[in-house]
Amino acid sequence: MLTPLNVWTFYNGRAANEAYFHILLFSYNLINWFKRLCLPKEYQSMTLKSLRSRLLVIPGELIRPGNRPTLKLPSTFLYKDDFEYATKKINKFKI
Repeated sequence: MLTPLNVWTFYNGRAANEAYFHILLFSYNLINWFKRLCLPKEYQSMTLKSLRSRLLVIPGELIRPGNRPTLKLPSTFLYKDDFEYATKKINKFKI
């Protein structure tokens, strides 16, 4: 019998899986658009693991000179030029 409780019980797990799938799909597309629009060409075929270790998970300090938030990168950061390239491309977008 299709009571509301039975319908909810049947679809409950499936709806969570679909939501999870859509979140993953959105994340995948977001990273790919970020690579295409904001990063140099050598980053286009890079895996998420490599991209994460080079540009997304880096040590830094958020400072506020003149009450303006600024990310201070370490002086030994190997990919500083690529990070600044991406930052400049992001700043050009009009949102």
